[in-house]
Formats: sequence, C-alpha cells, structure tokens
Amino acid sequence: MLAGTADHSADRERLAGYRQAMHEAGLDDLSRIVRGPLTRCAGREITLELMRGDDVPTALICHNDLVALGALLALSHLGLRAGQDCAVVGVDDIDEAALTDPALTSIATHPRSIGRRAAELALKRIRTPDGERERIVLEAPLMVRASSQPSLDRPQESP
Repeated sequence: MLAGTADHSADRERLAGYRQAMHEAGLDDLSRIVRGPLTRCAGREITLELMRGDDVPTALICHNDLVALGALLALSHLGLRAGQDCAVVGVDDIDEAALTDPALTSIATHPRSIGRRAAELALKRIRTPDGERERIVLEAPLMVRASSQPSLDRPQESP
C-alpha cells in the first residue's frame, strides 16, 4: 500500500481496511506499507523504487488516485503494464481515472455527496442542538477497470 504520511481519519481507516483485507485473504506476510506524499510525483518515484527492488509487488493499492496515476506512469516508464504485470488501485475515482491507459481501478468516494450530507447534518444540529446524534455511512463502490483486470482492455469475443 502506498500510504500518506499524515495521521487523520481517512489515513487510519484506509490503512485499517487494507490490513483487514490482507488478513482475511491470508496475505499478512505479503503486506507492505510505504509512506510518502500523496502526489503523482511521489507515486511515480515510490513505484520506480519498489519495482526495481528485490521483492517486486504484484499489486499496488494507493491512498488516492493521484498516487495511483504516478504509479501508472512509473510502470509505463519501466515497460510494464498495469493490470498485467502489476495491478494498480486508487481511491477517489477522479474523472481522470477512467481516461488513463489503462483505465484506473478506483474506489469512488463521492466527496460532493459527503459535503452535502455533512452540511445537512450541521444544519439539523443548529436547528435542534439537543437532537439525537446521527452517523451516516455512504457507499464507496469499487470501479473495476483495466489497471487491475487486464481482460477489460481486450475486446470481448462474440459467442
């Protein structure tokens, strides 16, 4: 996992989810967390370093799509293909994710929906300060694309 250096709720939750998924898949021994800035440049540099090392990963889960886009650039620079030589997954599902080659698999976080729901909760709290606390959890669907599944790049054969 290419993670950030900050310690805030999004970082903690993404790391906890990564660790849980690796544990449930029986892959604790293969789990690695590399921290760095959450930028395209950092994603590229970290990926170049990892792919030139002794223990080359087969998948990179990135804290956000910017880091993942950098990882895609690094793989391309090394003559490797995301989805075939190394899977790459980002988080946020920014518009550019679907436009990369190969298209980036990403977890859609819908920040506008989060902001809208947070504003609604804040206004409700202002109107009713002693009201019941509410917790809202929004769906974060995985948008599977070719960077994690090479068959998505190939034209489908007709029966």
